[in-house]
Amino acid sequence: AISPPTEKTYPLVRLEKLGATVLFGAVSNTLKDWLRSRGGMKNEGEPVVLLPPDLFDTTTRRSFAAREFLVYFNAFVKLALFNPNAPRLKIIGTPEQLSAIKEYLRHTISGPDWPAGEYASFLPPEQRTFFKNVHEYFAPKRGGKVIPIEGYIETIPLTPSGTATVEIKDADGRVKGNFSVEKAKPTKGSKKIEYVITENTAGEHLRHVLEARYSHPEPLRYLIPNSIRKDIEAAKNSGFGFTAMGTSTGFDTAGDMTSFVLWLEGQGLWVDPSYEAIQYMQDLGWTDEDIPYILLTHIHQDHDGGVLERLLMGRKIKLLATRVVYEEFMKKLELRLQFLGHSFDRQAVRELVDWQELVPAGQDFHLKGLPSGREAVIQTWWNLHPIPTNGFNVSYGGFTYLQSGDIRYSPSFIDELEQKHVLTHEQADEQRYRYFDAEGHPRFSYAHLEGGGLPIHTELDTWAKLPQEVRDIIGIYHVPDKSVQEKYASVLHKVQMFESRVFVPSDQTLREQYARAILLGNALLEGRSEDFKEVF
Repeated sequence: AISPPTEKTYPLVRLEKLGATVLFGAVSNTLKDWLRSRGGMKNEGEPVVLLPPDLFDTTTRRSFAAREFLVYFNAFVKLALFNPNAPRLKIIGTPEQLSAIKEYLRHTISGPDWPAGEYASFLPPEQRTFFKNVHEYFAPKRGGKVIPIEGYIETIPLTPSGTATVEIKDADGRVKGNFSVEKAKPTKGSKKIEYVITENTAGEHLRHVLEARYSHPEPLRYLIPNSIRKDIEAAKNSGFGFTAMGTSTGFDTAGDMTSFVLWLEGQGLWVDPSYEAIQYMQDLGWTDEDIPYILLTHIHQDHDGGVLERLLMGRKIKLLATRVVYEEFMKKLELRLQFLGHSFDRQAVRELVDWQELVPAGQDFHLKGLPSGREAVIQTWWNLHPIPTNGFNVSYGGFTYLQSGDIRYSPSFIDELEQKHVLTHEQADEQRYRYFDAEGHPRFSYAHLEGGGLPIHTELDTWAKLPQEVRDIIGIYHVPDKSVQEKYASVLHKVQMFESRVFVPSDQTLREQYARAILLGNALLEGRSEDFKEVF
C-alpha cells in the first residue's frame, strides 16, 4: 500500500497547440509523477523545464533542479538521443545555471574526461585506461562518434531582463511554432513571482500565466505494516542484517529507487540512499545516530540523490567511497551548489563530509567502533559501467554479504570485451571470477545482484541460469517487480520493499538461544538415569 495522494499540484502551463508543457522546476519524483499523470502532470507532449531563480527552497529543504532522470528518460527510453529529429530535453535558465548544469550532467553521464590527468597522482595508467576503454564502449554514439552533452539537452538562456524564446518542432523536425517566456513585474507589495508564457502558432498568440511556487508534490511513500516493522527491528538489532529501502529503478512508477541499509550491531551503513528512502527515516523513527555511515557506489541520481539532499539539509555524513567516486561526488556537489545560487556557504557544506577511503582490489577497510569491539571488513572493486562504479562485500562474524552494484555482467560479455581489447586478460579474469571461482562456487554467503537489463545493466537471464543452490542465496534488485514476475518468478527471488533479514544474530540473541538450550537440556535430563545423562 502507498500513502494517500497529495492534493498539491505541479506549477506548470500546458501548451495545447504546441504539444508541450512548461514546468517550473523539477524535484526528485517529477519523472515518476509525470508518468503517473499525478499532480496535474500528463505523460503527453514535450516537457520543458524552466529553472526557478532559487533552485533550493530553504522552507521545504528540497532541491528544484532534479532534471537527471528527465534527461535519461527522454534520451534512453524515448530514444531521442538516437533520432536527430527528436526533441532534446529543453531547459530554460540563466547562463550561469545552464553552464553549471551542463558540466554537472557531463559528469553524471560520462564521468571524468579520461585519461583524466588530474587523477594521475593516485590512479595508475592502467586503471585510467580501464575507465577510458569501458566508458568509450558504453558511450552512446552517432556516426561512430560519442554524443556530447548537447545531444541530450537543449539549453535556452534567459536574457538579463528575464526573457527567452523557445522553438518547438514535430517528430519530423518541422517547426510547429514557438513560445516566449517573460518574467512578470510583481504587483506592489506582492512577493508572488509569475511568468507570462505566450504560445505562438500560425498567427495565434495565446497568453498563459505560470505561477512560480515551491510546492511540488512530495514523493508517494509506501506504508509500513506493523508485521514488517517487526522484521525491520529484528534486522536492526541483529549482529548483521539488512533492510531494503527501495529495490527498483528511477523509471518504475510502482517501486522506489534502490537503497539498502546494512545493520551491524544496531549501527546502519546506508548504501546509496535515495531522496525517497530518506523520507522513510521519519516514518521508522530513525535518527542520523542510527545510521552513522553512508556507502556510495557511484554518482547517478538514483544512487547519490539522498546523499546530496542530506548535505543540503546541513546534516553531517561519514562517507565511505573509493577515491574516484569521492572526487566525482565532490565535483557534483560543488556544481550543485554553484547552480543552486549563492545562499550556501560552499566550504561549510563540503566540511559536512567526513570521507573514509575504500581501496578497490587493495587493502581491506576495517569498520571499527562497533559496540561489541568487533569489526566488519569491507572489500570493493570496479564494475563494468559507463562511469566509475563499485561493487562491494561486507564480512562480519564469518558471514560475507555481497552487493553487485550497477554492472553489466555475463561471462560471454566479458569474453567479448577481452576479444575487442577493451579489457586486458587480467582485467577480464577479475570480472569473470568476481562472484564465483573457476569451479562456479560462490564467493559469498548471501548476495544482492542487480538485474536492470541491457545495455548498461545485467540481464535477468544471466542470474536465472545459475544453479538452484546458488539462486537460493541471492536476491535480485534494481529492477521492477513486474519484470521478474513476468518470466522469472519461479526461479529468482526479487527483493521486496522493506524486506529485512538477519544474517548473524546479535550477542544478546545468541545468549538467549544458549540459555534456552541449557533449560531444554536440563528438562530432558530430569529424572533420567546416570547412564542416560552420560550419553546425553
